[in-house]
Amino acid sequence: MRIEDARRKEGIVTELLFTQFCDKRDILIRLFFNKETKRRREELERMFKRIEDLRNDLAHANDYAANRQQAAKVCAIVRDILDTHKLVAIRT
Repeated sequence: MRIEDARRKEGIVTELLFTQFCDKRDILIRLFFNKETKRRREELERMFKRIEDLRNDLAHANDYAANRQQAAKVCAIVRDILDTHKLVAIRT
């Protein structure tokens, strides 16, 4: 429905824009990390889950860095995001 509405309004539409974060995560893992070991894919899934949790906290203005320990965790997740970006860039 949302895709058809966007197309009727002559918007630039790609179905990927209308997917949820979890769908994008699954697509990335299948496209770029499918040949990794099961253990490595599970590690990547956990990393993406942490990234998704942070994204949700930021989007909903939750207390994602209310103390030093939580702030350090945010920094670690941001490093995961940067590392993932590098991995995807290398494979494209």
